[in-house]
Amino acid sequence: MLMAMFRYSMENILNVKIKIEEQKKMELAKAMMDQKMELEKQEAIKAELDITIEVFRERQKLSQSVSEFQRLSHNVNYYEKAHKAQKQVVLKAEALVEKRRKALQKALEEKQIQEKLREKALNIFLEEEKYKEIKILDEIVGFRYSKKSDEE
Repeated sequence: MLMAMFRYSMENILNVKIKIEEQKKMELAKAMMDQKMELEKQEAIKAELDITIEVFRERQKLSQSVSEFQRLSHNVNYYEKAHKAQKQVVLKAEALVEKRRKALQKALEEKQIQEKLREKALNIFLEEEKYKEIKILDEIVGFRYSKKSDEE
């Protein structure tokens, strides 16, 4: 028997939900890459700060000139401020990653709801088709039986 084709009435909504999920995945991936990059910058600044502090301590032992101490002190202050500022940038990047993760989770849940609705609609469709097939078979059997009875 030829079965009718299933058409989900909200297929376009499901497709939109799938596209939104894909977009949210890409946004999360970009945010995670940005976060990693900012963290690497922070680590580089911290390394420079550590080196500058070490140089300052070594030069302090050698009792360099006052201008040399001022320059080194200025460098230490610069890297401390840069490190503090970069920490804030990293925190913002982490917050953005979390925001993107939650948006992806929401999009995923919405898509799953649509998929479940589609599955339920398909099951209803299949049950209706099965009922129609049984009804047609009953009619065929009834027709054949009545035809045999008429012939006898």
